[in-house]
Amino acid sequence: MARRMAKSVPLTQNLWEALTTLSGPTQKLPLLAWIWIDAVCIDQLSDAEKSSQILLMNDIYGRADNVNVWLSRDTTDVESFLWMHDTVYPALNAAVVRLGFGQSTDEQYAWMNRASPLDPLFWSKETSINISGYEWSQKWKAYRAFYGRRNWFKRSWVVQEVMLAKAFTVTCGEFTLDWPQMMHFYSDIYNAGWYHTLHQDLDPDGQQSALSTIIDFSSVNAIFRYETLEGSTYMRNIAQFHGAHSDIQWWTLLLEPFIRSARNRRCTFPEDKVNSLLGLLQRFLPAESSRLLDSKPEIGAVEAYTWIASLALQNAFTLFFLNCKEDKSALSIQGLPSWVPDFCAEFWPTPINHVVEIDATFTKRAEHSLPLAIGNTLHVQGALIGTILSYAVVEGTEGDRYFAPCLEFILDLADVYEFTGQDRMEVLWRTLIGDSCGVTVEVHPAPSEMGACFKHFVLMELSGRLKGYHDVDDIAEDFVNVFPTVISNAEDAHIVDMIDQLRTTPVSQDLTPSSWEIQDLLAEASPDRNTYAKMSAEVVRQANLYRVEFQEKYMNRRLFSTEEGHLGLGPLSLDAGDEIFLLEGGRTPYVLRKRYDGSGKWEFLGDCYIHGVMHGEMMTEEFKRRFETVRII
Repeated sequence: MARRMAKSVPLTQNLWEALTTLSGPTQKLPLLAWIWIDAVCIDQLSDAEKSSQILLMNDIYGRADNVNVWLSRDTTDVESFLWMHDTVYPALNAAVVRLGFGQSTDEQYAWMNRASPLDPLFWSKETSINISGYEWSQKWKAYRAFYGRRNWFKRSWVVQEVMLAKAFTVTCGEFTLDWPQMMHFYSDIYNAGWYHTLHQDLDPDGQQSALSTIIDFSSVNAIFRYETLEGSTYMRNIAQFHGAHSDIQWWTLLLEPFIRSARNRRCTFPEDKVNSLLGLLQRFLPAESSRLLDSKPEIGAVEAYTWIASLALQNAFTLFFLNCKEDKSALSIQGLPSWVPDFCAEFWPTPINHVVEIDATFTKRAEHSLPLAIGNTLHVQGALIGTILSYAVVEGTEGDRYFAPCLEFILDLADVYEFTGQDRMEVLWRTLIGDSCGVTVEVHPAPSEMGACFKHFVLMELSGRLKGYHDVDDIAEDFVNVFPTVISNAEDAHIVDMIDQLRTTPVSQDLTPSSWEIQDLLAEASPDRNTYAKMSAEVVRQANLYRVEFQEKYMNRRLFSTEEGHLGLGPLSLDAGDEIFLLEGGRTPYVLRKRYDGSGKWEFLGDCYIHGVMHGEMMTEEFKRRFETVRII
C-alpha cells in the first residue's frame, strides 16, 4: 500500500517490486526525491482527471530529472541479451570501421544484408567470435525472447514516457541496460534486413510485434531529440516525401510514425491508442493551432479514432491517412466508418504510398481541394478509373500456395501488357512487389535484376513443394527419369504444366523456370548429391531477396484484373464489381464499393497498386474534368 493524501492506495505486484528493488542497496532511486507514479498520482477511477492529465504528460515527463523504466524482476534471457550488446554489437561495429564504411549506413546495411546473422562463417571471418551455428541460433532466440517476455515494450503509453524524458534508466532485476545501444543495435538489425531473416528462420509462425516495437522507439526518437520538426532529418524527409508546406501540415505528418507505433502496442482501453500519443503531439503543435487537440471527444474508441482521422485528412496535404487503413477482415473495433483506420487491428499491409516516386494524381505538382469530414462521412473529390473483373483465389498462407494462383491468374492476360508494353511475366513480378524493393531505401521501379530473383523464387518455392518425392525409395534411385511420370500423376502436375504454358516469349522464358530446371534442382537436392548446397547458394540468396519483398507487399493483399485490362494488387476483401478511384490528394488509387441503399455513398476498402497508372498516367486534362464529390461512409 502507498500513502496519498493520508489515504492508502493499493499497489500492483510489479509496482511493489519496482519500488523495493530500485530503492534497495543499488539506490537507483534517490533517497530524498519526489516520485511521480501514474497509477498513484492519477485517480484511475476518474475519467475527467485522466483526460485532463493526458495533455499534461509533455510537462510531467519532460520536467522529470529522470524516468525510471522497470521491466520486471524476471531476468530470463538477460545474460544472452547482454552478451549480444556487450560482445556482438561492438564486434559488428569494429568490422564496419575496419571495412571502411564510415558514415555510409547504406553500404553497411548492404554488406550486412548479404550475410545471415545465423551464419557462423560470417562472424568468424568478420569478427573474433567463434561459436557454432546452433549456438548462434540459441543466442538470437534469447535476444528475441527477451523483448517478447516483457510487456513493457508492447505498452502504448511507454513511447511518450521515454521520448519526453530528459534522462531515463532501464532496469531488469539487478541489471541496468543501455537504452541508446538497444535502439541503435536493433535499428541496424532492422535496416539490414536481418529482422526478416530471424523471423523466417527462428519463428516463422510467431508474431513479429515483440521486436518491431523497438524500431518504433528509434523512428520516434529521430524526431523528438530536436526542438523543432524542421530540425529532424527524419521529419524533413517525410515532409518532402508528402509535399508538406505549412506548419500544420508538418505537424499532421507526425501521425504517420505514431500510427505504426500505436498499432504495435497494447493498452487496456482501445481509445488509449490515441490518448497515449497526445502528449507527444502537443509538444510540436503550431502556435496558431494550439487549441486543436481540445476538440478531442471524451467518449470511446470509435469517436477517438474518427476524430484523429478527420484531423489528419483535413489538415494534411495528402490522403496518407487513407493508406494506413487495414483490410476490413482485420477489423477489431466495430462501428468505425470505413475510411477510419482501426488502431487495434493486428494485421495490415504495407501502405502502397511508401515509395516516394509513386504519385498517381500529381499531389506535389498541383493545387487540390482537401477532403471534408462531416460526421461519419468523408467528402473528397475523385474519378473512377476501372472496375474489378476478377482476382486470384488463394488457399492457405504457404508461399507456394500463395503465389501459384497468381501464375494461373495471368494465363488469361495477353502476352504483352497494353499499358506499358511489357511482357506479362514482367508485369506480374513487378506487381506482386509493388514494383519496388530495397534494404534501407525503397527503389522504384524495381531494378530489372529482381526479375532473376523472381525466377529463383518461383524455382525454390516449387522445388520445396515437390521435394517430397525424394522420400519414395523407387524414385530416389532414378529421380530424373522417373520424375516426369510421378509428377504427371500428382496434383502438382497442373502447376508444372502451367509454368510451361507461361514460357511463350523470350522474356517470359528468362523469367520463368522450365520443368526441366525444376527437375535438375530437385535431382541435385537428393541426399547422395553433395553439390546441392554449393550450387544453390546463389539461387537461394536471390530467391530470398524477392521473398522478403513478396512477403511484405503481397501478403494480406490480393492480385486482381480490371474490366479495362489493368493488373493490380489490392485489399484482401475486394470483390468483382468493386471500383477503383483516383482521389484528389491521394498518391495511389483506392478501391471503393458502392452502397446499394440509394444513398449514393461508397464504402472504403483500401489502397491499391495498378501497374501503369502509378505516375500520373491517367491525369490528362480530359480525365481531371471527370472529378466530382465522392462520399465515403
